Amino acid sequence: MRRNWKQQTRSGPTCGRPLGIGFHLRTKQLFVADAYQGFLVVAPNQTVATKMAGGADGVPFKLPTGLDVDQSTGNVYFTDASSQYSLSQIQEAIDAGDATGRLLKYDNNTKQVTVLLSGLSGAGGTSVSRDGSFVLVSEFIANRIKKFWLKGEFWVAVNLQKPNASSGAITNVPTGIKINRNGKILRTVDLSQFYGTTNISEFHQRNGKFYVGTLRTDFLGRLSI
Repeated sequence: MRRNWKQQTRSGPTCGRPLGIGFHLRTKQLFVADAYQGFLVVAPNQTVATKMAGGADGVPFKLPTGLDVDQSTGNVYFTDASSQYSLSQIQEAIDAGDATGRLLKYDNNTKQVTVLLSGLSGAGGTSVSRDGSFVLVSEFIANRIKKFWLKGEFWVAVNLQKPNASSGAITNVPTGIKINRNGKILRTVDLSQFYGTTNISEFHQRNGKFYVGTLRTDFLGRLSI
């Protein structure tokens, strides 16, 4: 007989409530984000889950929800919807606009769980990109999705406003800036020798070449710098 919600809620702390699940296909492990039991794993051909972690950075899990597995690394990305409210208190968390949720990572090599993002408002489902470069995490209280970069460095097109040394007039300097996932600037490329003061809109690097998109030119730039 199917139990009603109140019965399920009462039995949750004892029986668990798996809200997020994901297989690592190579090892045939089933990882579980359980609202009451924490972060679990079920080994191949087993029927009982093993608890891997009940908290991270000294803060116990209160409401683990979503989970996804990076198939290339075996790393697991999961969420704890709140650090204050449990599953039975979910409406209270929504009414309060709770923003104590976290995005977490289980490292398949070190077997450790670390916090990637905190201050999330109702951290829900997660999804790892196909190439493993980023993970998406939804926030069901804030009604939004955030992207967290896991690896890689990025070029961005920037049009800097600088005063001219001789005239003092403000001059536009089209610039390519390379940053890492933490926002640190790794390299800056001044493109004014090629584009003058023309605004650029895109700046990409591939196979040793730089590709530049602009607002007011009729060509795509390809540079070796």
